[in-house]
Amino acid sequence: MVFLLAVSLVAVLAGASNFRQIADQVADLPQSLLWRLGAKWCYFRCVFGWPSERTIRRVLESIDAAELGLVAGAWLRERARRDADGVLVLALDGKVLRGAWTDGNDQFTLFSAMIHGVGVRVAQVAVPADTNEITQVATLLAGCRNGRVSRWW
Repeated sequence: MVFLLAVSLVAVLAGASNFRQIADQVADLPQSLLWRLGAKWCYFRCVFGWPSERTIRRVLESIDAAELGLVAGAWLRERARRDADGVLVLALDGKVLRGAWTDGNDQFTLFSAMIHGVGVRVAQVAVPADTNEITQVATLLAGCRNGRVSRWW
């Protein structure tokens, strides 16, 4: 699963925007990169294998996006630079996503915590349509539970 997420990320960073494009990009990756990302060797074809579109679709649709966001945020927090006191300085910001609407035709808003000065997102929550970002601070900070926070911008 880690391999599939890694090659899918590489494909998306290369411009893929749907499952078919992700599969096409992954199939075009050089053998040396597939090896470095952890592909299994296919003895029958004598190449490092890659997942099909169906496999990519099935795995990516089964992933809990909120849980993946927490895991990725924790990984980034562990590797983030701290200030002189060892404290992680975060900035909070809410954004309305253009062109993204919920079933009730409400705008979709995300509230994020980012490492100040770097802009790396370490936690993010969706803001319910009937409220605003202020009510989601506790929920957002729960995603930042592994670090001390001293200042907010």
